[in-house]
Amino acid sequence: MAFFICLALLLGSRLAAGQTMQPAPLTRSPTQGQITLSANGYKVKGQHAVDLTWTGGTSSDVYRDGVLIATVPNIPGFYTDHTGAKGRRTYTFKVCEAGTQNCSAQVTVKFGG
Repeated sequence: MAFFICLALLLGSRLAAGQTMQPAPLTRSPTQGQITLSANGYKVKGQHAVDLTWTGGTSSDVYRDGVLIATVPNIPGFYTDHTGAKGRRTYTFKVCEAGTQNCSAQVTVKFGG
């Protein structure tokens, strides 16, 4: 009870003897969902392609090497990146809930090495 009276005094409220101040309920922001990403690299006519699949999120932004390459609906969470590149190469991907910083962990796909 002393805590509420002190709080009321700090806030400038006046309580009569015997009255208590009830705290307002806390409203928490919804916890952002975790996004789990997996990747599978392969070649199509010698060119690199990567299938990305994920769970969590809604509409999603897909990043390759830190650059936004696509925004896709998350029904289901799937995207194929046809990079157009050949030879030895390493790519890093992540998927974020569109327009936010709620992202998956990065995954790395290596070709030729």
